[in-house]
Amino acid sequence: MGVFERYLSLWVALCIAAGVLLGNVLPDIFVAVSKIEFAHVNLVVAVFIWIMIYPMMVQVDFSAIQDVGRRPKGLVLTLIINWLIKPFTMALLGWLFFKVLFADWIDAQSAEEYLAGVILLGAAPCTAMVFVWSQLTKGDPNYTLVQVSVNDLIMVVAFAPIVAFLLGVTDIEVPWETLILSVVLYVVLPLTAGVITRKRITGERLDNFVTHLKPWSIMGLLATVVLLFGFQAETIIGQPQTILLISVPLLIQTYGIFILAYMGARFLKLAHNIAAPACLIGTSNFFELAVAVAISLFGLHSGAALATVVGVLVEVPVMLSLVAFVNRTGHWFQQRLDIKSKAAYPANMLSNFAEHHFKMNGVSCASMEGFLQSLKFQDVEQQERVCAYIGSQAKEAGMEQDWREAQTLYWQGQEFDRHSQAYQELLQTAFSELMKVSSFQKALKDSKGMTLVHSIGVQNPCETILTEEEFCGLLTKFRKTI
Repeated sequence: MGVFERYLSLWVALCIAAGVLLGNVLPDIFVAVSKIEFAHVNLVVAVFIWIMIYPMMVQVDFSAIQDVGRRPKGLVLTLIINWLIKPFTMALLGWLFFKVLFADWIDAQSAEEYLAGVILLGAAPCTAMVFVWSQLTKGDPNYTLVQVSVNDLIMVVAFAPIVAFLLGVTDIEVPWETLILSVVLYVVLPLTAGVITRKRITGERLDNFVTHLKPWSIMGLLATVVLLFGFQAETIIGQPQTILLISVPLLIQTYGIFILAYMGARFLKLAHNIAAPACLIGTSNFFELAVAVAISLFGLHSGAALATVVGVLVEVPVMLSLVAFVNRTGHWFQQRLDIKSKAAYPANMLSNFAEHHFKMNGVSCASMEGFLQSLKFQDVEQQERVCAYIGSQAKEAGMEQDWREAQTLYWQGQEFDRHSQAYQELLQTAFSELMKVSSFQKALKDSKGMTLVHSIGVQNPCETILTEEEFCGLLTKFRKTI
């Protein structure tokens, strides 16, 4: 962990103080920057958020997105929290505090507007910052992207009806420009840049590139904090009591929703890298959308607009506290390592596609994939040639051979029934030879404490020379010997 990540809470606290100070000392500069916006989306803040998001988008593997459907529980949890619980608990808490508990300190008109503001926040789940929270908790980038995308699609049809129901207002107009621009800026553009990057940079170079990007991502977060607090510096100094009162139900809502989601994630036995973004996406808010609707319905200087702004100020420090909690409690959840050639270390080095040179009965193999695909060839010379292949080259060579009808494989002139004990012993011997390669052994050692999975693997032994169960079982077995 770098110096930025290790002392992140300190840097954020300093940036909050710097934002408030600079916003009061140099208000004209922050006013000028705040006006650089389109459809209520500040373009300067958008650039910094883009810098935060890009490193995670580089890690998105489109070939693996289809696998999310095989693990739907995290997505279901997110949708239940976001659309069946969160808007209504926020409305209840807002009513309780603004209409009942704080009635002596807030006039009736302001209470109505503050209530409207927090309802707008509660009905708008996060689109942009959740990528940052997911990255800070080592969330699955593919799963996070699907969660955000599905929520955005539901938001298109559900946001207005829910807000209309809770506010008792029938003429709610969704600010389409704000919604579409935010999705383009915070999802489409960084995702496109990530895809282009993955095509141009691969393997270990990609891992190193992402590592070098992470400090810039944190700097983007800190710059965003300075700007957000600088924009509202005069309000913070001028109306501290009002901001404090509005913050109370927002804080209770944020921590309460997170606790509910986290308990649900544990009950569903989600992997930590899925549970983290699943819980944080429901806890965080789409503040640009909430601010835009508040201004259009109640006016720029209304209590509703102020409440949505307070939501922005509260969110960053609160979410960082939750990120810290999530990282400290990772052992509560199942830790999964999905082995894929395009994944981050150590998953990529455990892939059969990875280049690891070993010898099997005197035959030189450049990768486990080369050895496995060679088993489809009866001719010994062809076998040895395929053993020298790595990655997709080895896989493509094996695709030429149809072994499924006979369910027979070969090694050095000997036939093996796919379902025989002798074939299982052959696989064990091959992996025991692979274990002698230091780079592979180190990657396997670094995976300790994680449940190994291979989500793109085939389960039926009649259709594959190595099932997910066989593959992960062998790796787990040999990992115990390290």
